[in-house]
Amino acid sequence: LMCMGMARLVQTEEHVNQSYVDIFLNEFLLNRIGSNVMMSQYLCVHEGQGNKCIVDPQCNVTEICQQTARAVQQLCRKETGFEPTIQVECYSEDKNASFAFIPAALSYIVQEVLKNSAVATAKKVLREEEEELETTDSIIKVMVCADEQRVMIHIGDRAGGIPFHVGRHIWSWLYSTKTRIVNKKATELGGFGVGLPLSRLYANYLGGSINVVSLPNYGTHTYVFLPRLPEQLIEIVPERAALNEAWGKLQDPMVNSYYDDNMSDYGEL
Repeated sequence: LMCMGMARLVQTEEHVNQSYVDIFLNEFLLNRIGSNVMMSQYLCVHEGQGNKCIVDPQCNVTEICQQTARAVQQLCRKETGFEPTIQVECYSEDKNASFAFIPAALSYIVQEVLKNSAVATAKKVLREEEEELETTDSIIKVMVCADEQRVMIHIGDRAGGIPFHVGRHIWSWLYSTKTRIVNKKATELGGFGVGLPLSRLYANYLGGSINVVSLPNYGTHTYVFLPRLPEQLIEIVPERAALNEAWGKLQDPMVNSYYDDNMSDYGEL
């Protein structure tokens, strides 16, 4: 709802542009994530669930990826009629790459990335079948790798990739909001437009990062990096100075013109 509200604000207020919207929503939603983590921990302690902590000291990355893959496969079959093949492999000395992390956050991050790959793969396969083209490799591969300091989750597909002129805007809330408003058939599988940028916020909040490498006409590779050492799990909080700076830039007509001109050329992702 907040993203849709900001989209309408952009349409009605000429002084609000992409820079301000992205920084504002990043700060707002990062605070929401922090509040949600604290509330979840409070409820966990108050209700006496398990070990009374939302952080699992032995969070099994491979198992979570496998469970999430099965859920996405079922969801994709339900929504598109096609069930993609998702392979999960682990390369770590402890076999499962276990480390202290919040399972719910990890599951959400992997789920949103996998849903993007599943949707793109389903569209590609169904289009090839409709046009009676030779079907290419449609396997989505998930590789979990880890050393003593970090865990890396690689999710790769061969669904055609993202065009270069679009790829650098996949993290923008404004761009995603445009997609969501146009797409009135949003489902659990996609269409809301907040999955990828919100996944990155979750990763950043817990000291990690997400990088996306697109190979147009081939596929997309997403790399999720997460800290494995407890001392590296540091909460990232937003900086008010960044928001104030963005607000100050709204008074610069050159900045407004730049964003308006560049964002008007991009279609639906």
